[in-house]
Amino acid sequence: MKFIPACFSRPACCWLSAALAVMVVMCACSSSQYDEIIEEPEGKYPFDIGYKGRVDFEGDTLRVLILGNSFSSDATTYLHELALAIGLDTKRFCVYNGVISGGGINDWKKTLDNNAERSYYRMAGAVAMNVSGSLHDILNQPWDVCVLLQSSDASFRWSSFDNLPRLIEGIKSSCPNTQLKLAYMMPWTHTKKSTAKEWAGNISCARKIAMEYGIRVIPVGTAIQNARKQGLDNGMYLTRDEWHMCNGVGKFIAACTMYEGLLSSFAGKSILENPDVHTLTPEEAGSRGAMAVDSSNERICKQCAFWAVEKPFSTTIGQ
Repeated sequence: MKFIPACFSRPACCWLSAALAVMVVMCACSSSQYDEIIEEPEGKYPFDIGYKGRVDFEGDTLRVLILGNSFSSDATTYLHELALAIGLDTKRFCVYNGVISGGGINDWKKTLDNNAERSYYRMAGAVAMNVSGSLHDILNQPWDVCVLLQSSDASFRWSSFDNLPRLIEGIKSSCPNTQLKLAYMMPWTHTKKSTAKEWAGNISCARKIAMEYGIRVIPVGTAIQNARKQGLDNGMYLTRDEWHMCNGVGKFIAACTMYEGLLSSFAGKSILENPDVHTLTPEEAGSRGAMAVDSSNERICKQCAFWAVEKPFSTTIGQ
C-alpha cells in the first residue's frame, strides 16, 4: 500500500477543492462588482460646465420629501438650525425625511408598489404634512421637491439604478403637483478603505442621473470628499462608525450642503452667508468620533459645501 501524505488525502483534497472554489466565486463576485463601475475622469465633461447642485425655487411655501435612509438623516440633523440662523420663516417650509435602514432606489420602489408604510420625520421647518399611511397617500400632497437617495454600498454601480425610471414615474403620477422637482442626494464613501473606483463610480452614476433624467444632484458626498482633501479628520474619516457622519463637523458639512442645495435659493442667501456654528450637545460631545465645529474649521466646512454645489462632480474649493 502506498503512503499518501495527509495533506493529499481524499478528505483533505476535497476540503482544498471546496476552499479554492469558494475563493474563485468570491473573486468572481468582487470582479463583477467592480467591472461595472464606470470609471470616468473628473471635470472632463461638457455637461459639468455650469451645472450646479442647487434646486431653484421661487414659491411662497417649500415642501420637501426625502425618500432616504440613515445617511439622509445625518445630512438633515442640523438643517433646521441652519434655517433658523439665516432667518428663514419656518412656517413657510418643511423638510421630511423618510427612512429605510440601508435602503435605496429599489426599496422605495417596492414601498410604493406594495403600499407599504414607513417612518417619516420632519427634520426642518414647521409646515405640517400628512406622513401616515402608504407612500402613495403621502405623495398625494402638494410636495414641491422629492429627494431620492441610493444606498451607499450601491451608489457606485449603475445597474443598481435600474428601477429609477419606474420610481420616478410612480412619484410623479402620485403627486398632484405637476411642477414637482426631483433631486438626488449623492452619498459619501465610507472610509479610507473605500476604493478610488468606488468614488469614481459614485460621481459617474450621479452625473448620469443628472444627464439622463434631469434630476438635480445635491452633492453631499462631494462636500465630504472636499473636506477630507482639506485635511479635516476625526481619526475616522469624518465618520462615527466608518459609515455614518460624526457628530459635529461631519453632520455639519452634510447639512450645509443640503442647505445650499435645497434651501439657499428659497432663502435668498448662500451657506457662506449663514452665521450658524453648531455647538455639540453633551450627548454628542461624548459620542464616538465627535468633532466640534469651531472658529478653526467652521469656514472651511461651509466652503466645502458651497463649492460642492457649485461643482458637484469634482473635488475642488475656490476654483
